[in-house]
Amino acid sequence: MERTINILMDDREHSGVVVEHLAAMDRISINIRRLSVGNFQIDDRLLLERKTLKDFSVSVIDGRFFRQMTQLASSQLKGVLILQGLQGVGAKRAEQLIDRFGSVRNVMNASVEELLSVDGIGEHTARQIKWAVGEPMIPYGENTGLMFDI
Repeated sequence: MERTINILMDDREHSGVVVEHLAAMDRISINIRRLSVGNFQIDDRLLLERKTLKDFSVSVIDGRFFRQMTQLASSQLKGVLILQGLQGVGAKRAEQLIDRFGSVRNVMNASVEELLSVDGIGEHTARQIKWAVGEPMIPYGENTGLMFDI
């Protein structure tokens, strides 16, 4: 017997494509309530914070992002940050990329030329993907030894 995945979803996330897709899936149980940390809690194991690129930018500027990431990192659950919304790559193109390359990691490692082999991915979008996943590691804070992939 296949088990059901239990998802607690923050009540501020109740509308949108993510909810529609989750609700349409078999063996997914969704309960909606206000979460103090994160947007989605999965099987009392994972805590997800989902941000669109716009929300990410605004939350960095207004200071929410760092507070939210501290709370996510302090949780007893495994915290995951999901950045969503690379311009030019919607659900259909993302699915085509995964179908072609087999995994997100392989998409990230693909060359511009390989990305261009996917229907609907033009030069501009291929270069945007490479730019988004190809930023170098930079030091975070002076003499901290901490490195973040941005």
